[in-house]
Amino acid sequence: MSLTKENWTTLEGALSGLLGHAKLKLGDREITLQKRMISENKLGLLVYIDGAIQQGMGWPDSKHHDPIVKQIWRARSRSYYTAKEQKDLIKSYGKRQVKKLIPNLEDQFHWYEPMFLTFKSLQRQYSRIEGLTLLEADGVKIDSETRL
Repeated sequence: MSLTKENWTTLEGALSGLLGHAKLKLGDREITLQKRMISENKLGLLVYIDGAIQQGMGWPDSKHHDPIVKQIWRARSRSYYTAKEQKDLIKSYGKRQVKKLIPNLEDQFHWYEPMFLTFKSLQRQYSRIEGLTLLEADGVKIDSETRL
């Protein structure tokens, strides 16, 4: 289903203030978006699933992992070894020896975070989700027929 400009305008208006919030529905789950302080002098959009954030849900190997986070949380990744560490290891031991000793030298680990730094990044990800319904924007209930 394609997005209407009015829905995104309403959502952006609700989250553009200092501390805005909005509620969405995806299937039988309620998604709450809140603009909050994520560090000193830095605001971000936090994504709550059924009113809570549980960090274990963002780790794919965790027993608390929830598959819905792949759709609604921000994907992150990091290398096991930085580029500098890889370069130093290869320089010290040689490429073939390092490949034997450390087979996962160039691998990365992935996780999901319940925050977005900008509204546009949230919009890019959420525009691909089918069946997302806007329930409430900044305390104003939205007609249930309105779909994102």
